[in-house]
Amino acid sequence: MNKNIIAFIPRGTGSGHNMRTYSIAKKYFELFPKDEGICFLESLKSTFEPMFKDAGIKVIDVNKNESKDLDYSDRSVLSNVLNWDNVITKFLGPSMFNSEKVFLLLKYFEKYKNISTVVTDLDLSAIVAGSIARKKIVLITERYGSTISLISSDKLKNAGFSFEENEMNGIQKTMKELFDWCLDLTDLIITDCPYNELQDDKTYFKKLLDNGKAKFVGPIIRDKKIFSPKIKRKIFSSLNIPFNSILITASIGGTSMFVEDKKKMQNFYLEVFDELHKWNSNIKMLLLSRDNSLKVPDGVISLKYLPNWYSLLQSSDLVLAHPGWITVTELSALQIPAIFCLSSPKEYHEWDEFIRLQDFGFITNFELDKNKLVSDSKKVLTSEKTKQKLFRSAYKKVAPTVNGSRVTAKLIHNISIERR
Repeated sequence: MNKNIIAFIPRGTGSGHNMRTYSIAKKYFELFPKDEGICFLESLKSTFEPMFKDAGIKVIDVNKNESKDLDYSDRSVLSNVLNWDNVITKFLGPSMFNSEKVFLLLKYFEKYKNISTVVTDLDLSAIVAGSIARKKIVLITERYGSTISLISSDKLKNAGFSFEENEMNGIQKTMKELFDWCLDLTDLIITDCPYNELQDDKTYFKKLLDNGKAKFVGPIIRDKKIFSPKIKRKIFSSLNIPFNSILITASIGGTSMFVEDKKKMQNFYLEVFDELHKWNSNIKMLLLSRDNSLKVPDGVISLKYLPNWYSLLQSSDLVLAHPGWITVTELSALQIPAIFCLSSPKEYHEWDEFIRLQDFGFITNFELDKNKLVSDSKKVLTSEKTKQKLFRSAYKKVAPTVNGSRVTAKLIHNISIERR
């Protein structure tokens, strides 16, 4: 009997797409070990290929430049001028709707004929390839639309972008129609992002939530591990910091519209650490900097990236993070005190998440407001009432449950065994 094969295809931008896909795939094969899985991996191969393989999943590299480990955190992906060439040809075309990738996936779908279902984390190329090959299609997404089409021209101008109005209208209309068309091609849509009426009421996605084709399942993350003081002591020992230290973990996002914003955020965190360390010398910082060469002062440890960071998060007294949605869901599910920081309005791909967090009552920081972040950090570190308020209200909106990966795996399996 031929085995049922599930194809997992995360979008190449950002580590979050890979991590959410990994969380689903790992849980899927814990529940349904008789099936097989293939992950078509485009970015951060050196980090994620071993993780998928350890979960029993075959990995196929679909990065065109196989000699380079594709990483969107080490470059600027936009310019200050938004036109068709910069937005579509150079960024969204290659990363989100890539005809060359469609052909490549079709070649593999022909080779692996027993693939029943394509599970993709926000890769529209995978949706189109799956549709052409007549596969079941499950879309995993934290977005209710194409980000560029959800932002008004006035907001883009105020952020400092320049563009020709008619051309921008064309870009936004094209991306909206493409995104919504791909939603229609799917058999099921699963999101870990809760509905927010102020943002989502007029989206096509809302209609799909209302009719049941799209489902909110809560955080799609790895299983929570049992945490103990012994584990915390081990983490602190590995970082070479005293056990009585107050640990702040600060993370930089996986995709930068402008690499200078990443560098500004690195320096911002170091300036905040300096102020907080003067206030309390027991404070230490672990900076996940996306940079192997960053020089840091005493009391700060810099690592480029850390995929298995649950024990670190649970050892942290405070997390300073970009508003990438996988990070938001992990922190909410683990109930780790956090402040979410957006370095610049030009990082438009995280506006949607940032506004959602503000509306839900999270503590946020916009455009590197050092005095506010220092003040808010002190408040979180010293006030149990502040933390409990976050956990009871804002965090519960994002993480009403913590078993989204299990729910998602079961939904995928049910789709995969249905006849067309």
